[in-house]
Amino acid sequence: MTKSLNSDNGIENVFETEYVDYSERTEDEFIVINFTDEKDFNCEAKISHSDIHLAYAAQRLYLKKHQRIVNKLMLNEKEGLNLEFYLKEVEISPNIIAFSYDILSGGEILVENRAEMLIK
Repeated sequence: MTKSLNSDNGIENVFETEYVDYSERTEDEFIVINFTDEKDFNCEAKISHSDIHLAYAAQRLYLKKHQRIVNKLMLNEKEGLNLEFYLKEVEISPNIIAFSYDILSGGEILVENRAEMLIK
């Protein structure tokens, strides 16, 4: 699930998927989760307490805690938009993996997000 801060400073769910089967393993300091969603897109999430690597469909994102990292957000197969991603916090527990991040352009925050993966 991804949550976003709306213009009234309220939290709203922006994107949520149904439960999907997944595999989980560890790789160095990372928890690695792989799954295929209901649209047959493959996802790999490599998450540690300070770094996140996400590969989902054509998107590849890298986030590092308390640093602005430029990522190319793909609009289609050939065109992308360079935006800054700022990882604010990471929560890893037996029941949930969650992280909060900002997406910025020119130093201005465009959106504040919180992504959650519920572990069942």
